[in-house]
Amino acid sequence: MDKKDYILGTQSDEIARLALQHRLWRAEMLRGFAAAQFSHGMTIIDCGAGPGEATMDLADWIGPTGRVIALERAPHF
Repeated sequence: MDKKDYILGTQSDEIARLALQHRLWRAEMLRGFAAAQFSHGMTIIDCGAGPGEATMDLADWIGPTGRVIALERAPHF
């Protein structure tokens, strides 16, 4: 394994695990968006976006006038 590799991998089994994790913690994440005062029209950077589950929630949260810039180095994600 190259030291730059994501230790848990980026293939379909890891994507499924991350999707489950996202569903389990989504309500807490949304409370975090509110606490951070994310609002319509903002531009937000999602560093380490993974397969994009939270990125899509961010896009919904800030609405069509906002912008989410997702950064992810794993090409499979």
